[in-house]
Parts: sequence; C-alpha cells; structure tokens
Amino acid sequence: MDVPCYDDSWTYSSFTGKCYKEMMDSKKLTWDKAKEQCSKFLEGVSTAKVRLLQVRSKEESMTVARIMQQAGFMEAVWIGARRGAGTAEFKWDDESETADLSFFDWSGGAGPGDCIEFSYETDTNQDTSKWGLQLNIQNVDCSFERAYYCEHEVLRCQNPPGGFDEQTMRFEPSTTVPRALVTAVCKPGKFMVKKNKPPAISGPDVNTTLKEGQYYCDGTRIGSGAADPMKFQTQFKYSGYPVTECDTVICLLFPDGLEHVKNRPTSDPGESYLKKRFGDVIELDCSHGYVSQANRNSTKATMSCEQADVSSANGVWKPENYQACVAVRCSETELQNMKPKNALLASARNYGTDKAYGPQQVNEFNYFGNVITVRCMPGYLFPDRVVEKEVFCGLKKGSETEGQYFGYSGTVLPLPDECEVTTCMFENAILKPEHNMESEFMANNATGVWKNLTKHEGKPYALNAELRFFCQSGYETVNQNSDLNITCSNSGIWTPQLIGCIEITEKLPASSDGRFHGTKEEAKSAKQVSSIMFILIIIFLGFIVILDLTTVGRDTKTLVTNMKLQKKRIQLQSQRRQAEK
Repeated sequence: MDVPCYDDSWTYSSFTGKCYKEMMDSKKLTWDKAKEQCSKFLEGVSTAKVRLLQVRSKEESMTVARIMQQAGFMEAVWIGARRGAGTAEFKWDDESETADLSFFDWSGGAGPGDCIEFSYETDTNQDTSKWGLQLNIQNVDCSFERAYYCEHEVLRCQNPPGGFDEQTMRFEPSTTVPRALVTAVCKPGKFMVKKNKPPAISGPDVNTTLKEGQYYCDGTRIGSGAADPMKFQTQFKYSGYPVTECDTVICLLFPDGLEHVKNRPTSDPGESYLKKRFGDVIELDCSHGYVSQANRNSTKATMSCEQADVSSANGVWKPENYQACVAVRCSETELQNMKPKNALLASARNYGTDKAYGPQQVNEFNYFGNVITVRCMPGYLFPDRVVEKEVFCGLKKGSETEGQYFGYSGTVLPLPDECEVTTCMFENAILKPEHNMESEFMANNATGVWKNLTKHEGKPYALNAELRFFCQSGYETVNQNSDLNITCSNSGIWTPQLIGCIEITEKLPASSDGRFHGTKEEAKSAKQVSSIMFILIIIFLGFIVILDLTTVGRDTKTLVTNMKLQKKRIQLQSQRRQAEK
C-alpha cells in the first residue's frame, strides 16, 4: 500500500488530494458528536488534521459519491459546514471561510436546520440511458443523528526539478499530491520562450515515460503497516528535459490610436509606440463629453496590459480597440418618449466625428454630440408645417457625465405630441397678374371630383389635391403647354411651383426627326481664320529667308577672311625662301 493515508481502512483520491474514512464501526451521531469523533481519530498519532467531510466543488462531491458507491454506502452523511443560529451563511467548521455550495441544486438553506447532510442516488441519464449519480444536500437540524465520513489532506510534492521557476510557472492541475500527473505552464502574463531542445538528463528524479513539461508526484511510505500520513515521503519525477523558460508578455501602445483623451501618452524615444509589461495600467483623462467605459460616472479611465490567450505571447490592451473613453449617453427611453405620434427617429449625425447613423442604429442615436433627426411619416407634418426637427444630445448643466437633450437648429423642446395630416396652403397657389393666367381654374381636393373655381375656398387643400391653371391667349408654360397642373406633396408644398406662363415665341423649323435644321452657310469666322493663317505662313517664310541671308553673309565674310590669311601666308613663305638664298 503505497498511499499517503494512515492505513488501508482509508481511501485515497489523487484528484482531491485527501484520504477518506467511512465510520462504519460507530453509530450515527449528531453533527457536533461526529465532528468531535473525527478530530480525535489520529490524536497523538499524527499531526494530520482530521475533520468532517468537505465538498468544495461539483467534481469533488462527485469523487466522494463514487468512493461511497464503491464501498456500497448509500446513507446520508454530515458535511463539515454549519451556520450560527439566526444567520443565513454556512461556514466550514474548521475555518471562517464561507461554504459556497451553489453548485448544488438545493434550497440554499431556506427553512430550519443549521447543519447540512449529503447523499447520492443512482439514476439513469435520459440522454444516454446510462446509470449516473444524482447528488443531494439539504439543511437539517444539527441534533439529528446521521452517519459520517472523516477526511484529511496529505503532503504535497515540493521543489520540482528540471528548471521549474515558481516565480513564473505553475502546475495544471494545481494539486501536486501523490499520484497526480501535472504539467508545467506559465503563469498568467507569461509565455513559453521557444528554444532548441536541450539533451535529456538522467537521475533518480527522472521518469523517461513522461513527456517534456510533465511532472509526476511520487511517494514512499515509511512502513508497510499503519503510519503517520504526515511522514509520507513525496518526490517529483520529470521527463529529464528542462522546462522552457517563461517570459513576460509585452503590450505595444500606439498613442496616435487613442481617441477622446486629454493626456495622450508619449511614445518611447525614436518610436511610434511605447512598451508596457503585463499588468501595467495607464491612467487617462477622458475628453469633454466622454466617460470611462468601466465607470460611466467618471471621466477617469484606465487601460491595462493583458494576455490575449492563455500561454499566448501576445499582449492586448483592455478595453479592446483603445475604447477606454466612450461617449456620454442621453436617456434612450426619454428619446423614445419624446417621439411624436406619426413620426420616427430617422437618423443621427455627429458633426464632431462626422459619423452618421442610419435607421437600423437607433440604439446608438443617444451618444453625446449626436444630432438626431425626428421626421414625420409620409403624409404628415409638424404643426409648424415642417417635416423634420432636430434634437441634440449634450451634457447636463454642471455635469461632465450626465447627458441631456436640447433643441437644435431652431427646434424647441418639448416636441409636439403628434404630426398632423399633410395639407397645402391655398395662399401659396393664388394667381397674380404677372402669372399671365386665366382667373378661372380647376381644383380636385383629393376626392376625384374636379370643380371650376375663380377663387380658393379659403381653407388648406388635402394631401394629393390637384389644381389646374390655364395660360392666357398668347402665353404658354415653360414646357410649351397651355395649362399647368400642381399637386399637394407629402412635404406640404405645391409641386411643381406655380411660376406662371411666358409669351409664346416663334416656333423653330424642325424635321421629321424632331431636330432643327438651319440654312447651310459658311461661318463668318472661317474667312477670318483663312486670312490669319495666310499671314502667319508669309511671316514664317520671311523668317526663313532672313535666316538664310544672315547665314550667307556670315559665310561670305568668313571666306574673305580666309583668303586674306592665305595670301599673307604665301607672302611670308616667299620672303623666307629669298632670305635663305
């Protein structure tokens, strides 16, 4: 029996790192009596602290249930957690630590009973049709008598060989207890440095069946019989290959990428970035209208250097995308409530960032600096006969973190309760002498019935109403028609505009294809162009003649000079011959 328990009546689990004993030789006891019996079990024999059963996770409780099942034990047992009278919080009996049992499906301690019993039952899994364990706990009166299990923790392996650095490394799983196989990994904020694989080392702490980076917690009992579990000798075994070093994750911060901050950090000398190590924090002051993403009630923000993924060499900044400061938000509910009946929130634009938001982004309309367009639906107008009004999200007076809506571009708050059905003003369709139109006109007030009128009835026309005016004799519209139709549009404006008639002009002759064909004649400017071209040619030829004459004169002068020089040379030669004679 090479396990770290007192004797073979105890059951060891390398998953929990504990020894468990079923107290079958004792009768059922109250919670206090059971606790006392456990604490005295190894008294005078070992310094091991024996206590009532503790289950601190779903995995640990499942391990305990399997140990009980293998022993054929199916009774409810005490666990070492209780609460004081009149309190709601359960605590482990040997510590002041709160007993977190939220992984159980239970009442949470509702009702009477300050102690907790643990049990299990076998049940079939509906998905796999296989037998499984269903775990149960409930709080009961501490004076009830229940069976009980005792437990104690065991010594762990320490001082791992092979270059393990406790400052930068850790084990997974973290329990380095006898019979546990663990792997060396870097601590958060560290990453394994890739290096060439060194040669293996041999020795008593080497197990060649292990992979690189793996450790096995081995151990030896001091005797074959009952023995003090605290004298169990533990020893780490490893593969013989030293573990790779762990280095600290680095984050690069590019200050130019930071937006909406007052105190942008300075780059490292000669660089466009600055380096920070894992865990470093940068403090920022948000610009006007912006607050911390983490705390919307503060203009002070932070960014921290963190690790992208477990064991990753890449450092990342949190919040991501440098979004440490975000825009103050006005109330979205208030914006929805101020929207008039028969209107919609059409769009928004931030003139500071030039960012636009469409109708599918209504949940982003309420950012600081946004100008929100409130538009009446087609066929409706505001009482002041405009289609749109604009609202601005700004800061509440005296606050740097609270948003408030204001009217924008002439809009006065509050907005009207509703948009009214569109009409067109008859005043905008009154004939004037300069219109050159007949005084009698026709009107169809969106009823399909036309009326002949000489003046308007003195009330607005309905949407889609039509008016037809007629040009006086000798006049026509700009489209060369004898009449003009205008319609009341969705915007409450007559379309097209009433601009009157103009005097009829002489019709231009046109061919069958609708194009105008005038009399063919030479353009007057063509003769002028010909004369200018002739003069330019004469001037050009004159320049050539002048250049030629200049060249001839120069060549003649050179010839005469050369002849004189030749004559002089002949005379000198003649004189030299005579002197020699």
